[in-house]
Formats: sequence, structure tokens, C-alpha cells
Amino acid sequence: MHRHVPAGLPAQRPLVVLLQGCGDTASNCASAWSEWTSLADQHQLALFLPEQQPENNVGGVSCFNWLETVNQTRNQGENLSIVQMVEKMKVDAQIDPSRPRASSSSASPRARPPPST
Repeated sequence: MHRHVPAGLPAQRPLVVLLQGCGDTASNCASAWSEWTSLADQHQLALFLPEQQPENNVGGVSCFNWLETVNQTRNQGENLSIVQMVEKMKVDAQIDPSRPRASSSSASPRARPPPST
């Protein structure tokens, strides 16, 4: 996990969650996406980059497993893990709980809540 909280960030500011692409790391994304940190500083936004561990995948590639059923179910799997990290960021950086946003450099935007049953 990598996070960036601008110095002196006022309470109740938005949080942007940046999801890595396959084979990448949160730290590399944070470095490569230096424009994000500049924008975060300029617009007073907190950034959070969860990181998938290679040992969680066959072949040791650090990809999120969005296509696995457990990860398409609310409050389970990787979704739950990311939600828990976002909740921690909300407390640690006093983030506005109604304003988290997400972006990705991969197919991660395919992750969505399952249809209601």
C-alpha cells in the first residue's frame, strides 16, 4: 500500500484510490504517476494506492483478481480488503466519507458491484 497525503491537508477533503495495472506495484505507480501527487498537492486531495501481492496469483504476477467470484461480491475478498484500507485512510487523513473516487491504469474499472438479487 502506498499513500500520499499533502502536508496540511484540511479535514473533509476527497480521497482518490489509484489501482495498479497488472505486474506493477503501488510504489512504482506513485512514482510514475507523479502528476497525481502534484495534482493532489495542488487540489488538496489524498491519494491511496492499494497493492496486490504477486504471491496471490498463479505465476506470481501482481494483478487484482477482479474476475474471481469472491472478488465480485460486496464485503468479500479483495473488495473488502480495499474497503478496509479506504476506511483507515478516512480516519487517518480525516477524509470526507462521501467523496472517495477511483482510477486505474488497467482493466480494474471492470470491478463493479454485482446485480441485486
